[in-house]
Amino acid sequence: MRSFTYQQSPVFVTFGAGTLAKLPDALRACDGTRALLAVSPSQRSVAARAEALLGTALAGRFDGVAPHVPGSAVEALGALARERGADVLVALGGGAAIDLCKASAAGTEMRVLAVPTTYGGSELTMHAGRTDGRAKSPVVSGAPRAVVYDPELTYDLPLRAGAGSAMNALAHCVEALYAPRPQPLALLAAEEGLRRIPPALRAVSAAPRDPGARAELLFGAYLAGVALAGSGMALHHRICHVLGGRYGIAHGDANAVILPHAARFNTPGAPEALAKVARALGVDDAADGLARLARDAGAATSLRELGLDRAELPAIADLVLAQPLANPRPVERDALVALLEDAWGAS
Repeated sequence: MRSFTYQQSPVFVTFGAGTLAKLPDALRACDGTRALLAVSPSQRSVAARAEALLGTALAGRFDGVAPHVPGSAVEALGALARERGADVLVALGGGAAIDLCKASAAGTEMRVLAVPTTYGGSELTMHAGRTDGRAKSPVVSGAPRAVVYDPELTYDLPLRAGAGSAMNALAHCVEALYAPRPQPLALLAAEEGLRRIPPALRAVSAAPRDPGARAELLFGAYLAGVALAGSGMALHHRICHVLGGRYGIAHGDANAVILPHAARFNTPGAPEALAKVARALGVDDAADGLARLARDAGAATSLRELGLDRAELPAIADLVLAQPLANPRPVERDALVALLEDAWGAS
């Protein structure tokens, strides 16, 4: 048995169809009395329900959630929270809403309550990302104090966006398997997430409003979030963050495109981990299996498809390598450019 040190974050988690109704319970778990609601554009139809559930505890609503968490939005939400006397920021939406609330609450006494409507896992992590100019940087924020997982809020998630977000969750599981110092629960969650997410994604792609499939996929994403919180990120996510912060590419799209190529690159450095991924997918080659899953689910498959100029690939490689990177295989610039070339021209 390996030795490890890990501080488990106390978090109130409620999961199940219709659990948005437990929003008041989650607010109490945050020791909150004044809640400011930050709403992703895709969830504005749900916002009225959330507002009614919060009742007299509602301090207001912020509709300035934007992709990749612009620093201006972080400052605007923080200013509104101070003006309204909010002690809890309620994020209703995907990773942009959750990271926005986490970044705005960082360094303050405010707590975050997350209601995720996609599969990205930010609701369980201690860091947020924010973008200033064309650079995305991490913010040490602390994890949300409470999370409400309601699969019903994912029913209308567009298939392509949902497929990309699910591939993001799958990437958290993959990277946890070869993280340098994962804590044991992260490894268990990663393996179980790998087992559950692919069939659930296929089922959702076939029947987008199937309650059982949606619940299973969201549960898989919860497991992926646990894996992420206890392991960290490697080459795959570093590339995706550069693509998002510098070029505005949606995080789910970037994940769907890059994951198979990062898996192929890392197979020599982490053969046992990638063999587990292949077995979970029921294939001989993990990279091929991940590419097929993304394609079959309707996710993006190439950087060219996403409108990225091929001439930018060397610059992307330089940005990826600008900071130290924990990865099972050493990353040299020429090999990284070759990986990006493959991802640009993939089909």
